[in-house]
Amino acid sequence: MSSFDPSPAHEPLNPYAAPVTEVRLIQSDFDVDNSEAEAVRRLYLSHEAAVKSIGLLHYLGAFFGTIAVVGTLVVLAASVRGEALSLAMVGVATYCVITGVNYALGYGLRRLQPWARWTEVTFFLFGLLSTFAMMIGMFIIKSAEVAIPTIVGITIYSYVLYLLLSPKGAMVFSPGYQAIIEKTPHIKYKTSWIVKLAIAIFFGVITLAVVLGVIGAMVGNVNR
Repeated sequence: MSSFDPSPAHEPLNPYAAPVTEVRLIQSDFDVDNSEAEAVRRLYLSHEAAVKSIGLLHYLGAFFGTIAVVGTLVVLAASVRGEALSLAMVGVATYCVITGVNYALGYGLRRLQPWARWTEVTFFLFGLLSTFAMMIGMFIIKSAEVAIPTIVGITIYSYVLYLLLSPKGAMVFSPGYQAIIEKTPHIKYKTSWIVKLAIAIFFGVITLAVVLGVIGAMVGNVNR
């Protein structure tokens, strides 16, 4: 017999209410059979993939942060001394913290951890409010050239907050959905090979540019 019991016959149907299945899954690690698990997983798979893509962006930030930290340390070791070195190390430490936060959020969001969800919501709410404040300030001083970037920023912040705070967002971060994932490891979101190739090329070009930049800086310092 299915674990998902239909609504009692005496209760009126509310077309706007969340299905009983989803409510139970959000509230607990409610057990489901394999066929029901597959159905729920496929229903939320695209939203799950969108949330995990935010985590991938954080990993991307951590990757570039690591390259920046290593490159800066190499340049500093070759050319900076005294008080300037101490000040530069403060900047390096700041980059290390930012890189660590990006890695932690990437890890948490890729694994649909609730703590990562609410941390990300806090950051993006702050970013959204800051962007709104900036837009109001630009409106007051009648500076129209930043209107488009500001609108784009608001759109991005709003979309990410929708992914995290919508009913589907609550579902994919729920304990019950974690149980669904464990029951359906064979269900994967298919990423186009073209997208994978583009990402690989992008990473390769950026990494090569950074490495060549660091080598160029070191050679320049040696020749002085």
